[in-house]
Amino acid sequence: MKRLKKSASALFMLLGLSVLGVATEKLNNPDTPAQDREELKACILLLGFPFTLQGGAMAWGLYRDNKGSYHLRVKQEGDRIQSIFYQVIQAHDGKITVMRLALEAGLSVKKARKFLDEKAVEFDADFEVSDRGEIYYSFNFG
Repeated sequence: MKRLKKSASALFMLLGLSVLGVATEKLNNPDTPAQDREELKACILLLGFPFTLQGGAMAWGLYRDNKGSYHLRVKQEGDRIQSIFYQVIQAHDGKITVMRLALEAGLSVKKARKFLDEKAVEFDADFEVSDRGEIYYSFNFG
């Protein structure tokens, strides 16, 4: 359905802009008879503007729909990562590494680190280093 709307929007815009372009070019031609000029003006008003405006309105609607669905996907992804974060720290006594979150949530290490750094600030987390040199984020919710 979205592809049909995109195609229709493009078709309306193309048709409307074509009518506007051709009619304007003929209007600017000094050799165009007065009777034809009146018909060209009517063509611009009855075809050119409406088709162009309809195509633009459809394109704007598609843009808004895509923007809204993008924000929804971002929120859903954030909620999913946060849920995994809480599950992991609950299962590991409040401790988590960047690598564990990256693996559990299917994130890049960079995104997992950014997420954990934000949560560390939000919850005033501590950092611990294991005997093997792993850095743990330690969250105390109790």
